Amino acid sequence: MGARGELGDEAIDFVLDVDLKATFVACQEVGKRLLGLGRKGKVINMGIISFIVNTDIAPYAASKGGVLQATKASSNE
Repeated sequence: MGARGELGDEAIDFVLDVDLKATFVACQEVGKRLLGLGRKGKVINMGIISFIVNTDIAPYAASKGGVLQATKASSNE
């Protein structure tokens, strides 16, 4: 990490991959398995930071905001 608040593309991609993409993919896989079994189920994702503002966490906060929206959208599908 460089100067305060500066993250390179690699660091930002890492945060988004771990926090957002991995959550999205995991939810898809759980959903597929539940549908395949003909069962209902619940997936609980955590994205508390999407409601809190702090410094030096923009990529993390963005990823958690994405988790919140992806969870809402997935619940309708």
